[in-house]
Amino acid sequence: IAFVCTYPFVQGERDFGMEVLAVPQVKGEITYRSYIIVPQLSHAQSLLDLRGKRFASADILSNSGWLFPVTWLKSNGEDPESFFSEHVITGSHDRAVRAVVTGYVDGAAVDSLVYDQLADEDPASRAKTKVILQSPPFGMPPVVVHPDMDTALRSHLLEVLLKMHEDPRGRQALSPLRIDRFVVPDDSLYDSVREAAAILEAQR
Repeated sequence: IAFVCTYPFVQGERDFGMEVLAVPQVKGEITYRSYIIVPQLSHAQSLLDLRGKRFASADILSNSGWLFPVTWLKSNGEDPESFFSEHVITGSHDRAVRAVVTGYVDGAAVDSLVYDQLADEDPASRAKTKVILQSPPFGMPPVVVHPDMDTALRSHLLEVLLKMHEDPRGRQALSPLRIDRFVVPDDSLYDSVREAAAILEAQR
């Protein structure tokens, strides 16, 4: 059982049948977005304005950090591999935000959930950055399991997750993560990411 980003889930689903067990609901939503952010004083108004600039992502397997900007650039006739002067892999979305705040990079693609939480906890990160592009909503990063997991264990884990918000200790664990509860999503929640991954991988 694991928490994975949306893009790795789509890859795991394709490669060996990885399955969604449940997804977190945050502020009543089971979707999130990719934000393209730049320093507050930047003149960039579009991702296209970052041509030849230093750009940061948490990981190349991140949907919000890389799959979205890559497919957006491709849809606008650009080659993501040569568009930026340097693509900096930070290892996490909060580090990508910090890279923009400190001026280490000229822009970054980050998970909206992480950006909004950082902005609430450290208002300076919002004051020193701005969002110039938002993606459409994507299915929330899911809790996943191997397709061959024991059926009884799978059922038990799902029951625990779905009732977690009803238990005092469960709420205590969920609160710092800003998770309202876990829910079982419709499979179509990840269709847009499946389509984007298929387009990207077909062009390689």
